[in-house]
Amino acid sequence: VANQSLFNLQRSLSSFLRLQQQMTTGRIVSRPSDDPIGIQRDLEYRTEIARIEQFQMNISLGSNLLGRYENNLSDLNDLASQAFEIAVAVANETNDAENIRPAYLGEIESSIDRILQIIATELDSRRIYSGHRTDTSPLQIGSSGVTYVGDDGALNVEVDRTTTIQMNITARDVLLKQFDPVGSVADLNVGVDSLSLLAELRNGVGIDIGGFTVTNNNLGLSVGIDLSVPTPAVTLSDAVTRISTQLTSGGITSLTAAIGPDNNIVLTAAPNGLISNNTAIGNLNGGTGVDLQPGVIRVQDGSGAFDFTIDLSGAANIGDVITAINAGLAANGVNNVTASLNAGSTGLDITDSNGVPLGLSFSDVTSDDFTAQQLGLRGPVDPVLNGTDLKPKSDFTITEGAGQTASDLGIAGSFSVNMAGAELDAIMTTDTPLSRLNNSNGLALGTIQMTQGLITRTVDLGDPALVTIGDVINAINSSGLNVTASINAGRTGIQVVNNSLNDSFLLENTGSTSTATTLGIYGSSDFIGTLYLFRNELQRPDQESINADDMKAIMGAIKSGMEKLLILRGNTGSKQRRLDATSDQLAIGELEVIKLLSEVEDADIAELVTRLATHENNFRAALIAMSRIIQPSLMDFLR
Repeated sequence: VANQSLFNLQRSLSSFLRLQQQMTTGRIVSRPSDDPIGIQRDLEYRTEIARIEQFQMNISLGSNLLGRYENNLSDLNDLASQAFEIAVAVANETNDAENIRPAYLGEIESSIDRILQIIATELDSRRIYSGHRTDTSPLQIGSSGVTYVGDDGALNVEVDRTTTIQMNITARDVLLKQFDPVGSVADLNVGVDSLSLLAELRNGVGIDIGGFTVTNNNLGLSVGIDLSVPTPAVTLSDAVTRISTQLTSGGITSLTAAIGPDNNIVLTAAPNGLISNNTAIGNLNGGTGVDLQPGVIRVQDGSGAFDFTIDLSGAANIGDVITAINAGLAANGVNNVTASLNAGSTGLDITDSNGVPLGLSFSDVTSDDFTAQQLGLRGPVDPVLNGTDLKPKSDFTITEGAGQTASDLGIAGSFSVNMAGAELDAIMTTDTPLSRLNNSNGLALGTIQMTQGLITRTVDLGDPALVTIGDVINAINSSGLNVTASINAGRTGIQVVNNSLNDSFLLENTGSTSTATTLGIYGSSDFIGTLYLFRNELQRPDQESINADDMKAIMGAIKSGMEKLLILRGNTGSKQRRLDATSDQLAIGELEVIKLLSEVEDADIAELVTRLATHENNFRAALIAMSRIIQPSLMDFLR
């Protein structure tokens, strides 16, 4: 009984002490035995809280780095804007360049130095633009270029269970991100000649080898031209020769085709003075036409038997005039007198075929009318009134056949004197002779200078051995630099690509020559290279002002650099907003986990107080009861 009572008393005491501990700590779980399932959940919640705290620490570090980048990019953008303003001022300079250029030069040099200082920025003794090589300055700096010596290492920061964000930016991203290759939009105006292939015209689209129709509107004569027979035309000379030959064989001898001076086909009309019923009234008299307001002529004879007018106001062509005159004569009782084209088809005749001529004469109604005069029909019909030559202007129309040959050749439409066709836009190939550049006037070439990173090379493109575009391209590619010269995408010029992502690149003129400008390859393909290029131009003492095209290239490249800086700033700001949003979400999540942890660990104080009081009363009652039940006596000890 004593042992059992002691056991129960001890168990009651343990419960009482456990309640006292829970009351003291405010936690109902202190050891695994308190609540095995609860302690497992407790550990999971605490692990999640630790993970969230680590994420928050990562976010804090990332925010500090992004903040530094944001400030730097803002400063770089300001410097780029200043450089652009200087470029605009230089392009528009009207003052003495010798006096004003040193000031511009000093500002550009200062901007370059400041940019390079920003790229060398450190945070916690680490270079932030060098990738993983944070103990190394990101750039090697030369006299006219830079080389990136960092790496591609990305600083990826885990900001939650599923998201990792790259926080760092390299100097290559900021200064060496390449624009379009220099010369990508160059147009050297390749001229056309007799050997130009039709397939290479229209920027390489080629010519539809088919047919079209040429109409001499004065004679109402149409001739079909077909470039596909007997075999398809291949060269521009083939096309021009076939046009002229087929026109002549078809009866249009006053029109010839030739290669024009503006990379086009020219059709030249030689007026022959011939008219037909189809000749428009407006074409007469060299194109001044005939006044048909009121458009009447007077017919009379000396005896007064005939005196009437003929209305020609509705006439549109010579055929209408002849018809109206003959109808007017017949309507007024005049027989055997007719109007017609003269034998030479150069004007009109009025013929009286009566045995005894009627003695008619043609004239204008008043001295203010000129219809008869302009038609060449003033005077007596005795027995023939030979009208004067009407001297029509040429009038041709070229219309398409089944395809679009005429349009492709740039000669569709109507014309009178000549047709100067549209430019045929010949493409450039490696076989294009240099003599065909500049609309077949050729180019005066000399040396160019290329700087890639810390290395500078000079290439002589004025060598007489360089005859074709391919020769120029090979000379550039043989410079020893890691560049690739080729024909640009538009096939109108040469472009030069910087193959090194780690090196700045600039291509410029040398001395007093302007070969790079002439070839359309002056410029730089990156931001820092453009600033060096601008600085070098300002340092050149051999010219009063920078070429307008060169300044346009510099301004365009600086503007492209500003756009890329804005993109980097936008990306940086986007990452910062993402970090802020993630941090807020983590804070909310942490509160939820703490709440769940509290539900597992924390005790209900009111319930504990009640239970503790109950256990204390029970324990005291047990002590009293036990003291009465077990009362040792002297006899118990004697036994």
